[in-house]
Amino acid sequence: WERTFDAVPDLIFILTKKLEITRANKAMSEKLGIPLEQLIGRTCNEIMHASDAPPEDCPHLKVMENQKPHSVECFRALLKGYFHTTVSPLFDKNGECYGSVHVARDMTAQKKMEKAKAKAETKLQKAEKMQAIGLMAGGVAHDLNNILSGLVSYPELLLMKLPSDSDLREDVAAMKDAGKRAAEVVADLLTIARGVASVKQIANLNDLVEEYLQSPEHKKCKTLYGNVTYSTDLAPDLLTINCSPVHIKKCLMNLAMNGAEAIDNRGSITISTRNQEVHDLVGSENQVEEGEYAVLIISDTGSGIDEKDLDHIFEPFYTKKIMGMSGTGLGLAVVWNTVQDHGGAVTVHSSEDGTTFELYFPICLKKADDLDEITRIENLQGNGERILVIDDEALQRDIACRKLSIFGYKTHAVGSGEEAVDFLRDNSVDLLLLDMLMEPGMNGRETYEEIIKLHPGQKAVIASGFAENNEVEKTRLLGARGFIKKPYTMSELGLAVQKELKKK
Repeated sequence: WERTFDAVPDLIFILTKKLEITRANKAMSEKLGIPLEQLIGRTCNEIMHASDAPPEDCPHLKVMENQKPHSVECFRALLKGYFHTTVSPLFDKNGECYGSVHVARDMTAQKKMEKAKAKAETKLQKAEKMQAIGLMAGGVAHDLNNILSGLVSYPELLLMKLPSDSDLREDVAAMKDAGKRAAEVVADLLTIARGVASVKQIANLNDLVEEYLQSPEHKKCKTLYGNVTYSTDLAPDLLTINCSPVHIKKCLMNLAMNGAEAIDNRGSITISTRNQEVHDLVGSENQVEEGEYAVLIISDTGSGIDEKDLDHIFEPFYTKKIMGMSGTGLGLAVVWNTVQDHGGAVTVHSSEDGTTFELYFPICLKKADDLDEITRIENLQGNGERILVIDDEALQRDIACRKLSIFGYKTHAVGSGEEAVDFLRDNSVDLLLLDMLMEPGMNGRETYEEIIKLHPGQKAVIASGFAENNEVEKTRLLGARGFIKKPYTMSELGLAVQKELKKK
């Protein structure tokens, strides 16, 4: 019997009515790290709870009172794990209860698996929900982008022709600005769609933080919320990441604005960065994959987020603000999707003292790229190079050709991939301005594949507002290294074309 008692992996021990241990098995001794002979005679509350008195919910006391078996499941701090304990009364020959026997099964590993499974299921449900909304948003946004290109581009062209003293300049500029603001909302929808075609580059979060703090968006936030002060705590040795700078800065803008709005009277917002190596145990608690990260932290001293809202704050249009007066309800959805697209994770800690968002971005051990400076239009002039514009939207072809002509390029436009291939059988061009989504017929990647069979090494700039990331990447790997996001400005187009033409 003794061998069996010691062979059982569960912790077994026997108590008297006064909670004194009279017997214990080998598993009990090993788990506590106390020799068997030192366990005997000591009280259970001393050994299991490091206390002079038993806890109020002590299962032994309940068994002594009811003289019936009782089970309990809880975390034992001294044993560092979850245990399911069954306590049964012990009776003597006369039927008198003289103590109890405890059988404690270690459930720690199973609990961890259950928690991990529950978190994975929650994460999957959230991802599926976001994906469904994203598909709808992406379809709407793609169509809107084509329409907005006219609202952004034609006023820009008009402003170039109007005299500086024209009474119409202010109205046309207002139209252009309205189009740009609408385009920004569409850009948020595309980010939610998780298919936004954006160029990633090696960058340092510290540099992006500094750029945001100098931006018009931040200056506007400071003007609107003059009671809020800002500070930074940036790690000097911060590692670089492979990212879309425009989306990272948009995350900063949204979180800073949200933080400022959460501060009723005077308060502060702190933007900080750090390097962090995430191990499996820490990561499983926060749904962060194991690995090395550069972390961007935005903390505010606002009133905090209600616990019931925390599970929903990243959903599109889930907002406590008045729609149309304070944002679009897309800000935190943009943050969540941006981090997901970068292979990272976002965590939130909130209380009545404030809220902290931590954005984890996988590190990339490469040197940060030098960012291109904004170049004046007069410095972007071409030398009569021939450019073929390939786009299924007539409006887009007209806008592109007009802008390229102003830069001094010779243009030809076609409405499909098939037309482009036919044209290039008997002609050659210096550069393609290539749309990615064209219906019906070949898409941008398929079109480029056919063109490089005719003209190996053909230079190209992808012009797209929405495209599957893998299609963009495949096209870039084939040789179309340039990229410009619709709707684009004159300088953005001129810079992208000039940069690609100069490549050898």
